[in-house]
Parts: sequence; structure tokens; C-alpha cells
Amino acid sequence: MLPAAMAAAMFLTLTQPDPGAATPDRPEQPPALAGPKVQTAERPRSLVERDFAGRLKRLEVDPAQAALALLDLSAEEKAAADRILNERALIMDGVVTENLRQVVEMAQAFQARDTVAGLALAADLYKKAGAFVERGRLVDELAAVLSEDHASELRRLTQDYWRAAIDESAQEPGPNGRPRGRMGALTHERLVALGNEVRLSFERTVAARGRELEDLLKTLNATPEQDSKIRGVIEETYVATFGKPTKAQQALGFVKIYAVLNDEQRRELARLIREQQSAAATRRAPSDR
Repeated sequence: MLPAAMAAAMFLTLTQPDPGAATPDRPEQPPALAGPKVQTAERPRSLVERDFAGRLKRLEVDPAQAALALLDLSAEEKAAADRILNERALIMDGVVTENLRQVVEMAQAFQARDTVAGLALAADLYKKAGAFVERGRLVDELAAVLSEDHASELRRLTQDYWRAAIDESAQEPGPNGRPRGRMGALTHERLVALGNEVRLSFERTVAARGRELEDLLKTLNATPEQDSKIRGVIEETYVATFGKPTKAQQALGFVKIYAVLNDEQRRELARLIREQQSAAATRRAPSDR
């Protein structure tokens, strides 16, 4: 966003009358030292951007999803595209939730710059994400619900980015220290794309759990001391077990949280639990026909 002063200056420049402009009684005259007019072609849309060193600026989402933002979609196209993105996100959220330990270990490996271990974990996670992988490429799913022109542009934008990414990655050293080559680059970029999907899913699921905890603490009107103790119990129960505590661990965690609360907060917690159980029972009940 432009600073206010610069924006104001540009606005004033654009709105001041031009002394050389044409008027009804005076046709437009070219400036005395003007050269021939040059028609400036509109710059084509592109996902390929480079930094000062000439390296590709990497996207943090699938290129096809990034390309959507550059298209002037109709309401129907946007709704169809959002449905596809939401369906794929739901599948990936399930993969991440079921393999949270591996996701954390993969993130730790990459953070420690242990690329070999990180990619090995990513490759194994790729196998476990069968339902996600079987849907095929996102660009193909999206193109199928867009107009012919938009589908063509989506493919062009996506292919241009992948071509630039693979070209650059092919020249980079692989695990053996030699350039990856095109086949190695293709495999590497697929795993990087999966890693992005996993990271986004992790952020979604963790953020959702965080909001649930904040809502609970707010509903219970927890004091700062209670807040700290409850967070500690939840971290011990869920985070340390990578989101898969046993029933015994869950029960122990509940007892610890219950002990922190006063009588009024305990009644409120019991009410919340009853509501959740009722909602779960409703979801499990067969629908009336």
C-alpha cells in the first residue's frame, strides 16, 4: 500500500488540469520535444516473480490456487472452486491429524536443515495421503469447473510457474551434492508442494484447537492463574501425545482441569459437555426418511 502522502501526491498530479490538454476550441498538440508515441502493452499475468538475486520467489500455496486469485471469476466459478479447495483441505486435515507426530518430526527435520530426513518423512507422508493424492492435480480439478478461457489461463499460469520452479530446482544440489536434474527436481517439487499443504493444514487444525480453548476459557471466566494451569494440563495431555491421548490420559487431564475450577465453573463445564454429547448423538443418529 502506498503511503498517504505519496497517494495524495499522485492523486493531485492526476487531477490537475494539463496546460497542454485539448479543449473544445483547441485540438491536442504534441509537446515540442515529444518523440513518437509508443503503445505500452499490458504486462501478462504471471506467478513467476524473482528476487534481486534472480531466484524464483516461491509460493506457499499450490500454484493453481494462487492463479485463481488472478482470474476474474464469476460467482458460480468461485463457488465451485471454493468447494474443491474445501474438500481437499478437509482430506488433508484428516491426514495431518492422524499423523501429527510424523508432521512434527518432519517440521523439526527441516528446521534443523536435515533435508534428507525431512524429505524421507515427507515421502512417507505422501504415501499415507492416498485420498488426497488420488484426487489428482488441483489445476485439473479447478479447470474442470471454470469457463474455457479461465481454464486455459489457469493452466498457463500454473505451467509457467512449475516450469520455472523445476528449471531452478534441477540446478540445485540434491542429497548427493550433485545437481538434481529434471527428474529429481520434479520429485523434489512435488514433495515441497505436499509440505506446503501439510503446513497449511497444521496451521488450520492448531488454530482451530486454539480458538476452542480460548472460547472455553472465556466461557468459564477463568482467572489468569486458572488459565495458566488449564493450558498446562492441555499441553501435557494433548501436545505431548501428538493429539492422541489414551482414554486414561484424557480422564486424568479432565480430573486435573476439574480440580482447578470453582463450583460455578464446574457446573458450566458440565453443561458444555452435555451439549457436546447431545450434538454428537444427533450426528450419529440415522436421518429420518
